[in-house]
Amino acid sequence: MEVAPLETATPEQAAPVLENLAAPEPANAEEGIPLDNAHFPDVAFLNSIRKVDADGNGVLSRAECEAVTRLDIRNKGITSLEGIGCFTRLTYLNCIGNSLVSL
Repeated sequence: MEVAPLETATPEQAAPVLENLAAPEPANAEEGIPLDNAHFPDVAFLNSIRKVDADGNGVLSRAECEAVTRLDIRNKGITSLEGIGCFTRLTYLNCIGNSLVSL
């Protein structure tokens, strides 16, 4: 499937790209999303969001994910935002200066 550049993509063309960004659901969603390479394959992105884990247990709870409304992850060497879909209330994202090819 050919994907149009982000600024000219129709919703139908953009949908396949966006659906790949969601974090895989853990076996029990109430347990949260582990901060690991299975859920956040890009190490630079994973390291950038570790601060979101307020209790430091290595797992993002539903409350921790929902608390994130802004992410400022500029110039971190990130190539993929796979897993960002767990931040369901995200309204602001600054990812300038990374090597992203899709959003």
